[in-house]
Amino acid sequence: MPAEMSDSDATPINVKPTRHILGLSGGKDSAALAIYLKDQGRDEQIEYFFCDTGAELPEVYKYLDRLEDYLDRPIVRLSSGRDFDHHL
Repeated sequence: MPAEMSDSDATPINVKPTRHILGLSGGKDSAALAIYLKDQGRDEQIEYFFCDTGAELPEVYKYLDRLEDYLDRPIVRLSSGRDFDHHL
């Protein structure tokens, strides 16, 4: 700090809280990470999301429902409103 400034002259920094967001693909790796973090007690602030392409098998949605129950937290399901074939 320059000699002409004191601690009382410093401008306070507003730090936004950190958001912890974990994307779930419906596969084993992202699910394993979510389960690991919960089991370690490190999931207090985590938000979960899933990007729905509209081309998933019905089993994926059931899997996400079960995972949501285990995590005891909602999994936000994002969608463009159009299925994969439209974008292809």
